[in-house]
Amino acid sequence: ITQPKQPAFLVGKNNADQNNIAVGTNTLITFPHERFDLNSDFNTSTSTFTAPVTGKYCFSSLIRINTLDYVSGNYYFIELLTSNQSYRKIFNAYDTINRDSDYHTLDFTLLVDMDAGDTAQMRFYQRNGSVQSDIEGSENYTYFSGYLVA
Repeated sequence: ITQPKQPAFLVGKNNADQNNIAVGTNTLITFPHERFDLNSDFNTSTSTFTAPVTGKYCFSSLIRINTLDYVSGNYYFIELLTSNQSYRKIFNAYDTINRDSDYHTLDFTLLVDMDAGDTAQMRFYQRNGSVQSDIEGSENYTYFSGYLVA
């Protein structure tokens, strides 16, 4: 059912990696390429979705991280940061791999309560280790989507 202010978007990278992500910093994951944005609620210049109406929104994301650093106690997470809440998926490299890894993917799907005007962005964090991790630039491996459910 299509209604006024019925948002739905799917955005991805534009064949450009985000290289050498800073360690110990929440880094905005950029999504400069829209596959579709039915209500023009996703701003590609700021990689931010703004809810046009109050409701429950479903967000989904897949992020491919290249050149992971295997270091004791090192972990990574992706985060959906909304105006009201932070949602994280963590990957503990030390418990999972036993050497530097070519890549790993982190994904999640969430149902989130948002008010009109609330925003949502994807972020990436690496706890420690070397500045060597990259976010894959292919839109086949790194993307973000969302739509109004109710």
